[in-house]
Amino acid sequence: MNLAKKLIKDLKKFKKVNLILSGGKSPLKDYKILFNKKLKWNDINLFLLDERLVRLNDKKSNFHNIDKILKANNLKNKLEPINKIYLDKIKVNQISKKLKKNTTIAVLGMGNDGHYASIFLNSKKYKLLTDLRSPPSFNKVEALGVPKVPRVTMNLSMILLSSKIYLILNNKKKISLYKKACISLDYKKYSICSLIKASEKIILIKDLS
Repeated sequence: MNLAKKLIKDLKKFKKVNLILSGGKSPLKDYKILFNKKLKWNDINLFLLDERLVRLNDKKSNFHNIDKILKANNLKNKLEPINKIYLDKIKVNQISKKLKKNTTIAVLGMGNDGHYASIFLNSKKYKLLTDLRSPPSFNKVEALGVPKVPRVTMNLSMILLSSKIYLILNNKKKISLYKKACISLDYKKYSICSLIKASEKIILIKDLS
């Protein structure tokens, strides 16, 4: 619930704002509170952080789970699903320009293995995804994680277009791993270290409810 309160406060502060949304179960209860609020939604752009490449009506789809909450609050067509077009340079440039133009806030989760977005340590594209010399982009990655399906994800450069990053840690194992990652800063051991090393904008949301 702490996340929802912080996001509502943030969104009221700016005239135009971009909100990057993480999928997974962790933030859904906060999204239900957030999307039920009477905010200037026409001035708020929503973007998906990453997506599992399954059918859009599949319960494993990040788009499906978030869009379902949006529709329940009469916010139809606020979120666009990630598809092959997102790998196109023209589409990527359009999104990057929007993220740079207005204040951008990102909501991220972290897995029990230390991955964030769909940036996994054992991905063949890990170095590419975390290379800060790479321009902001979306990348398709092989089948990894749970569920083990191919995915599309923002790279680290695109995530860092955010002026504020909320990172949800929803169990003690994740909190412990994050502390170890902060101490070691070994991006070859924990994927999350690549984000920690690159950004001072991270705000932890510890939610053990």
